[in-house]
Amino acid sequence: RMANLTGKVGICQHWHEADKRVVVDIITPDKCFVIQDAEDPTRASVVYYVIGRDTDPRLASPVNIYAKWTIDTYSEVKLNENLQEIETVKGSEIPNIYGKIPIEWISPLIEVDSFWVDHGYPIVDGNINVNLRESNLDMGLDYQMFSTMVTKGLNKPETTILGVTRRLDLPASDMGNAINSDAYYITPDAKLTEVNDIIQTKKTGYGKENGLSANAFNQDMANITSGYQLMLTERQLGIDNQLRKEIYRNSIIAAVKNMITCYNAKSQEIIPPDSDITLYYVDKRFVSNPIEEVTLLVTKLNAGLISLPDALRELDPSLSQEDAMAEAKRIQSEKQQLSGGIRPITDNDLLGT
Repeated sequence: RMANLTGKVGICQHWHEADKRVVVDIITPDKCFVIQDAEDPTRASVVYYVIGRDTDPRLASPVNIYAKWTIDTYSEVKLNENLQEIETVKGSEIPNIYGKIPIEWISPLIEVDSFWVDHGYPIVDGNINVNLRESNLDMGLDYQMFSTMVTKGLNKPETTILGVTRRLDLPASDMGNAINSDAYYITPDAKLTEVNDIIQTKKTGYGKENGLSANAFNQDMANITSGYQLMLTERQLGIDNQLRKEIYRNSIIAAVKNMITCYNAKSQEIIPPDSDITLYYVDKRFVSNPIEEVTLLVTKLNAGLISLPDALRELDPSLSQEDAMAEAKRIQSEKQQLSGGIRPITDNDLLGT
């Protein structure tokens, strides 16, 4: 999610001395900067990312402390407001045991001529736009929901006292004839419903443009009648996720290898560095209609595609094949007992075979 939002996220690791474990650092673009490789600008030759802040009261302004990775060393350095190195924290520089900068970058986009992908933040911009529109709608609701009283023929200095138990007296002429005075209420007719519909359409549009499901913004699920139908509505999201899984797979496996190297360097227990690492993603499961499940199983049973034990295992995956066979025999036995021991008539009986 962070990679989709920011365009690029780094995964690094460090050793937690007290807990004796590897801690994963998630590096976002706002917390780091890189020096690009002169020959391949899509790669970094030096990476800095924030790990702390020096709040010494003697300093005119706080100084950020950055972790600094090169292919040869790791160190912690203090940088000023212009991101210039002031000094290296004493005793922090150590050799780089990874043989590379041990930060794996995950990005759904392709770098062309720079390390960062200049794509902006369309989701954030769209969300700000929608928030502004909803704020205006909320303010309009406050201003437009009450009727406004209008008076005609009353002098401006006069104070009009209003209330449920009050009466509004309109002025008359000295001769007792009524003058052209009036009082009535008007109800503003702002198109609040139409404005709200436009905002919801904007939300759905921004979601689609950024690979999100339109149903993520639609709270009305009354038209969804089955898990299969819900899956169809999120088909495009599923396709995008499958593509991202393959894009991210190698980076995540490389990050796990970096964690193994970090663990082996600090722990007394050794994980074989040449261990095979396999990454499986958990697919999103959609809740299905129980009636649809049973109907499908009955159809398969009648077509001879599965046996009763197979159907029982689909209903309860925890059953072994032997347990399913025993359960099927128990069901058949009880059915015969309930029918007085008479075996049900089959197609073979009707055909005389």
